[in-house]
Amino acid sequence: MQAISEAIGSVACGLLQTYRNLTVTPLLASGTEAADYLTLDEALVKSTIRVTEIPEVANASELYLENHTQRAVLLLDGEELVGAMQNRVLNLSVLASAFKAVTIPVTCVESGRWSLSTPDFHSESRAFYAAGRAQNAEQVTEALRIAGSRKSCQQAVWRDIEDKLARMESQTHSGAMSAMYEDYATALKGYIEAFESVPNQAGAIFQINEQVCGLELFDSPATSRKLMPKLIQSYALDALDDWGEVTPTISNTNFLNIVADTPTQQFPSVGEGDDIRFISKRVVGGALFVRDRIIHVAAFLLKRRRN
Repeated sequence: MQAISEAIGSVACGLLQTYRNLTVTPLLASGTEAADYLTLDEALVKSTIRVTEIPEVANASELYLENHTQRAVLLLDGEELVGAMQNRVLNLSVLASAFKAVTIPVTCVESGRWSLSTPDFHSESRAFYAAGRAQNAEQVTEALRIAGSRKSCQQAVWRDIEDKLARMESQTHSGAMSAMYEDYATALKGYIEAFESVPNQAGAIFQINEQVCGLELFDSPATSRKLMPKLIQSYALDALDDWGEVTPTISNTNFLNIVADTPTQQFPSVGEGDDIRFISKRVVGGALFVRDRIIHVAAFLLKRRRN
C-alpha cells in the first residue's frame, strides 16, 4: 500500500529544535486538512465517551469504549488510560466510530495492581515512553501477522518497565509506569515548554543524543498540535534515561525514505478503517488508514536492546 509513502512524501522537514539531549524536527504539511474527529482528551473532557473494563470479564489486554457523540474519537498509539483495575496503554491508534461501542487493544503498565480504583478510566495527558512503544509495535505487528490479534507480550512490557524504574530510581508499590512521569514532572515540563509547534506542522522526527529514534505524522496540523505534548514527554522520558555519547546514525531524510520504502501489510481495524503495519531490520511501526487517508503514522528506528 502506497498510502504511507504518499503521506511521508507530502511533508517537508522544518528547522530543528533542540533542548538538552532531545531534538525535534517538525514535519510540515503542504495542505491544511481539518480534523473530522475528536482526540481522546477532548472527548473525555466533554464526557462524550466512556472507557471501562470489559463488562463481566475484565482482562488486561482489552478495554471497552462507548462513544456517545456524533464525532469519531482518535485514540493514539501509546496513550495511557488511568484507573479501573490497572493502568493501560493503547497498542495502536484507533478511530472509534460515532455512537458505537468498540473493544480496544491495550497493555497493562502497572504490574502490581488488580483492584478497582475508579469505575471509569481517565487520561493523565501522557503516553508510553517511546522505547516501550517501539517494543510494543514489534510485538503487535508480529501478533497481527501470525494470529490476527493485537496483543503485546505483557511479561516483556512489565520487565521493561521494571528495568526503567530501577534505572531512573523511581519507587512504586504497584510497578506503575506513571511513577517515572510523576518523579520527573519538573524536568519533563522543561522539555514540553522548550518545543513549540510551528505553522503547518503535522508531526515530527525525534532524536536522542542526535540519534534518530522515531517519527509521528498526522493528517492534520491541529491534531499534531494537540497531541505533541504527550509525544514530547514520551521521547523526553527516554532522553532523561539515556545520557550517553552523541551517536548520530542516519539523517532525517534517510529515515523518512526508509520508512516510506518498507513493505506494509494491511488489516481491518477494530474501529474505522485499516491498520497498516510494517517491520524490517531497521524500522518498525504502524499507521491508521481511514476515510481515504492516513490519520496517524508512528515509526521507530530499531536498535539493540539495553541490558
